Amino acid sequence: MTLVPRHVAIIMDGNGRWAAARGLPRIAGHREGAKAVRRTIEAATAQGVGYLTLFAFSSENWQRPPEEVADLTFLLKHFLRSELDELHEEGVCLKVIGERERFGPNLAYELARAEEKTAQNTRLTLVMALSYGGRADIVAAARRAMVAGIAPEALTEQNFAFLLSTSGIPDPDLLIRTSGEVRISNFLLWQLAYAELYFTDILWPDFGIRAASAAVLGPIALLCLAEGDWAWRALIGVALVGLGLEWGKLAQLRRPILLGAMLGVVWICGVKGGVFAGLLAVLAMSVLAGFSLSRFAAYGIPYAGIGGVSLLWLRLQPGAGLIDTLFLVVVIWSTDIGAYLVGRLIGGPKLAPRISPGKTWSGSLGGLLIGGLAGALLAGRGHGIVLAALPAGFLLSVFAQSGDLLESAIKRKLGVKDSGNTIPGHGGLFDRLDGFLTAAPVAVILALSVHGGVPLWG
Repeated sequence: MTLVPRHVAIIMDGNGRWAAARGLPRIAGHREGAKAVRRTIEAATAQGVGYLTLFAFSSENWQRPPEEVADLTFLLKHFLRSELDELHEEGVCLKVIGERERFGPNLAYELARAEEKTAQNTRLTLVMALSYGGRADIVAAARRAMVAGIAPEALTEQNFAFLLSTSGIPDPDLLIRTSGEVRISNFLLWQLAYAELYFTDILWPDFGIRAASAAVLGPIALLCLAEGDWAWRALIGVALVGLGLEWGKLAQLRRPILLGAMLGVVWICGVKGGVFAGLLAVLAMSVLAGFSLSRFAAYGIPYAGIGGVSLLWLRLQPGAGLIDTLFLVVVIWSTDIGAYLVGRLIGGPKLAPRISPGKTWSGSLGGLLIGGLAGALLAGRGHGIVLAALPAGFLLSVFAQSGDLLESAIKRKLGVKDSGNTIPGHGGLFDRLDGFLTAAPVAVILALSVHGGVPLWG
């Protein structure tokens, strides 16, 4: 398993509902959906995805009204003519699967020409599924096997996959479907056998870089959390080095990679020697950064390092590692969501207007309550609320919100909106991990205060 999926497939659904909700004709939704395609390609290339397959036109779409089919065909032609040169310059290789001949000889020729023009590009392979159906793909492969004279006993999964329209393309690691529908709708039936499935209520025209980043990176983080062991170590290592690079840029270092390397040393010590070795490395690297770089650069070592080492130890502790880390994640995410929703709904006095003008006391208290309750529900594991987990949930929520305010204060002092642009559409790593960096050490203290193998709430 890698930290970024090699192949992402997307069912682009919701154009019609997007238009209907705004009182617009369906073609308006399809036009906005075409813009979302461009944003998604940008997000895929930015995050290092190797293959992106888009379900652009299903074989069932021919049953739609003729005027809508004509509109979709026009948008496909427009996409090829307006985007192909730029995609080619960006290193995108275009491949088409499905019955392209049904679009007529002219468009079929344009598609073949686009494939030929981009065939040598290697940055991203963009697979367009046009007039495609998964069942028809399997039937066509079976026919090819018969024509080739392959004996039934000689037919294997490997050589059958070679006969599919996706021959030479790795199977998807992740399927995303927008609009809230929870089905795969005859898309890549063979190829999706082992893919992770991600369904979102976001309608396709609203699916931007932010949503794409969340769809790709969110499941990866949760998979690493569930896997533990080397996957979690790798995730924390990448995060620490990335945080070092971001802080180095905020500190205006000529070589921000130096700070990333120092936090890499912290990670190595945490992996090899545990939490205490990691904390000693934080101290040593902070002193080194203070003497060799700058005082502000040195501040980034404990800021990121203590939280990173804490997250590393928390998940890898024997017995309760998974439930403790999941408890921390649920409390922090629920706090963020609760604070946003309650703050928007109630409003009221500002919490810290000079630091973060958008935050309110009502939002903070709402986040505290919802975060604590969410943690207590998780602790119950489907059997109600565990009241004993409420104090731990409330405490972690307070420190998570404190981390959010701390990061906001740093950004305001530096005069920047985001800590970086590491995560497309979401800003930097500090923007996404601020609550974890301050709450994780508290979670470790709680875990150490109870007997081994027992959840941190005791």
